[in-house]
Amino acid sequence: MFLADQLVDPARANLQNQLDHWLGNAVGANVLPPQPLHPDSPAEFINVALAAEAEPASSYIFGETFTIYFLDPVTAQSAASKSQDLSQMTQPADRRYHQLRYQGQPVAYAHSIPSNGDEVCQLMVSNYAQHVQRAMERLDEIEKTNEKYAALKTNVRMLAVQAFNVTAFWIYDEPVGESDILVISAPPSMTSLQTNDLINSSGFLEAFAKEPPIRGLA
Repeated sequence: MFLADQLVDPARANLQNQLDHWLGNAVGANVLPPQPLHPDSPAEFINVALAAEAEPASSYIFGETFTIYFLDPVTAQSAASKSQDLSQMTQPADRRYHQLRYQGQPVAYAHSIPSNGDEVCQLMVSNYAQHVQRAMERLDEIEKTNEKYAALKTNVRMLAVQAFNVTAFWIYDEPVGESDILVISAPPSMTSLQTNDLINSSGFLEAFAKEPPIRGLA
């Protein structure tokens, strides 16, 4: 079973109050329609179909939350020839990703800072939220059709490799120390990283072996 992060009060209420403010600013700037943030708690389970049925049609939904980890470019490229699992190379980014939906559709996302009381530091109205939604739908499919993942209960993490403009869902089977990756987005030049493909740790790292980092992001 794939799980998103579960937030409980007072952290949940604090985030919701902040998101109300940020959404108000976006509405005031005419980039989002004027509707309230629904008071229900964030989603714990990654099940897009059930979430869509339960969500009211006329409110913003504070949806799934994922802890963000990062992989630096030097490690990404030097590790491709080593027999290490991704779990030995990533670092927590001190950020959480929060999905925001309106009328069942992803319209924006927010980032918060756990070490600073889950302060919201960014809200973006972007089609990236749609990429994340499609990746969650793909996780739904995998969980239903793959016995290994149906039996596995793990929190899915979000992984950012910013120097290559790559983001992914990181699935870590902690008891056996093995990682799999589901690609959310990657540049077209990285042909081995196809959106919504599920690959193992070594296959993911190999994709960076000969790829130059994006200038200015390395």
